[in-house]
Amino acid sequence: MMKKTKQQYLTDQVEERIYLYIRDKGCVFGDALPKEEELAEILGVSRTITREALSRLKAAGIVESRRRRGMILKKPDLFAGLDKLIKYDIIDERTRKEFAELRLVIELGLADLIYVNRTAEAIDELENICSEFRNEQINLNKHLAAEKDFHRRLLAMSGNELIERFQLLLEAFFSPHKKLPQTTLLNSYTEHMELVTALRGHSIAEWRKIAHKHFGHYFTSR
Repeated sequence: MMKKTKQQYLTDQVEERIYLYIRDKGCVFGDALPKEEELAEILGVSRTITREALSRLKAAGIVESRRRRGMILKKPDLFAGLDKLIKYDIIDERTRKEFAELRLVIELGLADLIYVNRTAEAIDELENICSEFRNEQINLNKHLAAEKDFHRRLLAMSGNELIERFQLLLEAFFSPHKKLPQTTLLNSYTEHMELVTALRGHSIAEWRKIAHKHFGHYFTSR
């Protein structure tokens, strides 16, 4: 690993100070930040170092330059870097396995939110997706598509948009029922309808039990 230069250390320090400035000033997304020369004066550092530090924030999607307004504090895409790694498959096998486990943990952890925020319309949507599992001509690709649709809708019921977005990223690491016989694929209708029935009329305690049972076999099959 190459050692950092003195300028890189200075840039690190100024970058941290800019973050602290944003926090201490109570800036919110959409607020304009001081111009580069003003910020350098506030921080008591050179414009060159300030510019380099700001370029890091721009690369991270935290600030952006706009005509007539200067630098604006921007709401970043928290998963932008991860999105690229997943899209181009720049991940080792261990990380892939850990992401798959993380998705299962997230779905189990959201069980209570899903139950509390459930609606009759959302449950009907889940039941409609379940009907796709009853197709005797179902193949693996169609099965996985239905599986993803079901779990995507299930997590959307939690009302947590951040986790819903994260779950979409993690779909790439979750391919259940690989190389399973046709009879096992068809059993998915019963397994998923258990979740639908539990959401529609069971207590939260019964729902938790059934949800844990459903996801449990993914853990044991890994």
